[in-house]
Amino acid sequence: MIKYTVNNFCLLFVLFLGHSLAIAADLPGLLVDKQWLVSNMDSSDVVVVDVRSTEKYKYSHILGAYNISIDKTYPSQGNRLLSISAMRKLFERAGISNNKTVILYDEDYMDAPRMFWLLEVFGHVNKVGILDGGFPGWIRSNLPQSSEIYEAKHDKFHPTIDPDKYVTKMSILLALKASDMMVIDARSNNDYHGAEEQSNGDTRVGHIPDAINIPWKNNLSYLDGVPRIAPLAELSELYARVTDNVSVFLYDDDGKKAAVNYFALRMIGKNAAIYGAGWNEWAQDVALPVVKFGSVN
Repeated sequence: MIKYTVNNFCLLFVLFLGHSLAIAADLPGLLVDKQWLVSNMDSSDVVVVDVRSTEKYKYSHILGAYNISIDKTYPSQGNRLLSISAMRKLFERAGISNNKTVILYDEDYMDAPRMFWLLEVFGHVNKVGILDGGFPGWIRSNLPQSSEIYEAKHDKFHPTIDPDKYVTKMSILLALKASDMMVIDARSNNDYHGAEEQSNGDTRVGHIPDAINIPWKNNLSYLDGVPRIAPLAELSELYARVTDNVSVFLYDDDGKKAAVNYFALRMIGKNAAIYGAGWNEWAQDVALPVVKFGSVN
């Protein structure tokens, strides 16, 4: 069932009539506003992807959006990155090809940044954006929604891994000894300091030595309860220590938080890479050093 007001329908009909066979306008930036999406969502060059859970997608989503639940981007075990073949199939099922513009959205900026990073890791750079305000902002603007399950026409996606956007444990070990590399922990301040012991006692707490703490939530601001990426001036101040001659490596404990920092850095024109296996791998390897409240363990 499609939900919209009569006035919005008329507005969109006028817009769509003039664009029914249109080529999409150039992506305005990494953060895409609702007006741009309304004007370009019917273009054959634009793919809108809802990265929320399948259940939420089935209940309601942006009209014409396809679903790739972020949970499907995790392997059953290991380094939190699916194989090239598996990621290619996920993208193709949503109609993503190398020449398509992809607009992602979620509810809280926890999922869309991960998908943004994954698309860039697999070579889809400069043609991916995240909807400003996500689905909550879309709903508040009373823009078209649907509960129809859309099946995309499969397109061909040819992935190419970008080694500058994904790093391993070895890269982090090298960074500990290099003055031109910076490691950023995207977890909460409590997790960073090891303030809370794991209930099972199997995993060490704390952080990687010399890592600085920029919690993922620090990249966000809220307007009328709707989460948004913080203004560029705030992000520039937050990452003032990241200079052009420094390589930045990000990590977290769930494969999502670090991607928020990654997207924020991309917003201000800085590059970074994510340590895919993250804290879970590092903490479980007792041969690796861990800092807890300033003490190395």
